[in-house]
Amino acid sequence: DLHSFPTRRSSDLTNGATSTLMVRLIRGQHLVLTPWEATLMALGIYDSTGAFLAPGTNREDLRTASWLLGQGAHLETIARYFSRALTERQAELLAQLQKNSAPYVIHGIRVVITWLESREYIDDAQTLLQRVMNMDGLEVLFAFMTIRGALHFLCRSNLPEINAAAIARSFGGSGQAAEAVASIPDMTREEAEEKLLRLLQGSVRPKDPLVRSEERRVGKECRS
Repeated sequence: DLHSFPTRRSSDLTNGATSTLMVRLIRGQHLVLTPWEATLMALGIYDSTGAFLAPGTNREDLRTASWLLGQGAHLETIARYFSRALTERQAELLAQLQKNSAPYVIHGIRVVITWLESREYIDDAQTLLQRVMNMDGLEVLFAFMTIRGALHFLCRSNLPEINAAAIARSFGGSGQAAEAVASIPDMTREEAEEKLLRLLQGSVRPKDPLVRSEERRVGKECRS
């Protein structure tokens, strides 16, 4: 839910889907989940990992999902959620994200930056981003979402060379290596995007040390 971004930072929880890390904390406190709570947590893991097909999925995600099943998570509910067709509004938002996508290659790594605007809250923003990544075969996606005039920043990365949490922290946000968010109250989208590109130039670890350090644009698209 984009109007309730988390503000707590965690330096030691850096691997796995967000729900996986939440469950790790819950298990550490020896708490017991209700079947409904377990189902919600499992949905989060299925969503963040693309039903365990995303490259960033790890063994901890699978172990946690198994534990949640033992807590009574309903696979039927999860299956119904993932078989749902997009609503008209979701389709419109997805079209915005794809239309506004701009690809870059930074130190040999392909990243995509996109944006959208909405007059209403977006409760399923991460689901939309995962759809874009799955449909377009993306490993790294950054999205600026202007919701009711407020700018939000979402980061997704399946590559170790790009740490989503580190990028989000530079904007005052938080998250994990694969998924992070931030609210940006003091910048326009264009200013935030320029800052993001500078950060990527300075922080991305090149896959190949021989790759030229300067950014080059991929494709003929121009950002508006």
